[in-house]
Amino acid sequence: MTSEIRRIAVPTDFSLESEKAVAYAAALARRMGSALYLVHVLKDLAGYHEARERLAMLASRLAIGTRRFALDVRTGEPAESIAEAAERYGADLVVMTTHGRTGLAHMVSGSVAEEVIRRADCPVLVLRDSGTIRFHRPVPVVEIENRQLEGAA
Repeated sequence: MTSEIRRIAVPTDFSLESEKAVAYAAALARRMGSALYLVHVLKDLAGYHEARERLAMLASRLAIGTRRFALDVRTGEPAESIAEAAERYGADLVVMTTHGRTGLAHMVSGSVAEEVIRRADCPVLVLRDSGTIRFHRPVPVVEIENRQLEGAA
């Protein structure tokens, strides 16, 4: 595994949450000079051309801004297809979102993000769907050392 991110795969189901992941991945690709691969998975070939057009519109609306990107519409089971796409492109990173299902909905449908994490050969960055950005106060090293000393006593 390389620490250089040259290729980023980002699946989208055209939801608002996945558009956030596409925007994040596009910004990351611009900053790192990476190629970006937008992936959409269908159950079957019905809707292929519409999905391809929607990917193109998404890319133009979000102003991808990277010279190197590809649009890919695949058929099959989402997690498997996403992992296969990442492998085919030699992706160094997959950026995706989770819809945050819990309880029965999670048990029934599972989590595509969890399955991609299990299947992908590269790191997977999963963005939460909450839309909130949290800033955590860094804990000074001295405070950490003091906590460790207190725990040892």
